Amino acid sequence: MICEIPKWTRQKMEINTKEKYNPIKQDIKNKKLREYVWGDMLFNYGALPQTWEDPKHISPQTKKKGDDDPLDIIDIGTSQVPMGIVYKVKILGVLGLIDDNETDWKIIAINKNDLLYNKL
Repeated sequence: MICEIPKWTRQKMEINTKEKYNPIKQDIKNKKLREYVWGDMLFNYGALPQTWEDPKHISPQTKKKGDDDPLDIIDIGTSQVPMGIVYKVKILGVLGLIDDNETDWKIIAINKNDLLYNKL
């Protein structure tokens, strides 16, 4: 997993797949920097490197096309991880969502170094 948004922060950061070297940048919508307005992020949020939601493929589960982004991943562990860190996780489950009429998979995982890792 690569961490785009550390736990307890609000800036909506994401890998920019259109720029050279794919930097992590704050997302912009309607010419404004995006932030979470419902409070701080309760988990480390990021993506699985070298994955991609194909916008030409219709998921049998959601009946929608992919969102043209890497697969999203949520680390539910107890510690904050710095932005840009790549680290090992154990996958616990998956949640298929529809966002802007596109499939947006959320992989649920826990950091390999978390205190709860062996209990989940």
